[in-house]
Amino acid sequence: MKRITIGVLLIAFSAEPEAAELKLIDADGNALVGAVLVQFLDESVQVDVEPKLHIMDQVNRQFSPQRLVIGVGDQVTFPNSDNIRHHVYSFSPARTFELRLFESGDSPAIAFPSQGVVAVGCNIHDQMEGYILVSASLNYQESDSSGVITYPETWQTTENWFVWHPWMSHQGMAPVAVSLGAVQQSNGLQDEVQQSVQLQVTAPPQADESRLEQRFRRRVIRGGN
Repeated sequence: MKRITIGVLLIAFSAEPEAAELKLIDADGNALVGAVLVQFLDESVQVDVEPKLHIMDQVNRQFSPQRLVIGVGDQVTFPNSDNIRHHVYSFSPARTFELRLFESGDSPAIAFPSQGVVAVGCNIHDQMEGYILVSASLNYQESDSSGVITYPETWQTTENWFVWHPWMSHQGMAPVAVSLGAVQQSNGLQDEVQQSVQLQVTAPPQADESRLEQRFRRRVIRGGN
């Protein structure tokens, strides 16, 4: 009898965490691109993490990047890479600060000790808008071109989740609390479905250039600062 030896090839697969989805739409039912799902922990939770330094530059009269997500206690510097002056400020309750007119170069580092959304602007260039989301947990995801946020299913067992979009700052809206893990009842069984949240926001109107900005633009055309 011929003996046949059969070799068994063992292939190890790394288990990928299960993913869930959250779809965000605006007041008109359109997909909200660039919305953020973020976790703001209870203020009583103490997070012992070494503070980090982040950069929000100013390039071509825009903040770069336009949005930062940082940890509680982290610092942000606002170097000016333009050849004109900027006047960076924020009146947000989570962090108020002001960097008066300064030219190209480094800026002082600003610390952000509290959770929340910090809207950043320039007193000279009204179209410049930046946003800093300060989170103790640093758990966040952003919506894609379809307004869908894909996140780990394990997040459904935790709390203090909020959704936010830049348009909300224009309308004076705070981040909206959401409960992850929507289910529907079907034939006595619970089937997971894509959770959908509608935010009562619409695209803000295009802002006209301010007189101050027009004056600065004319100076730049003439070769001034």
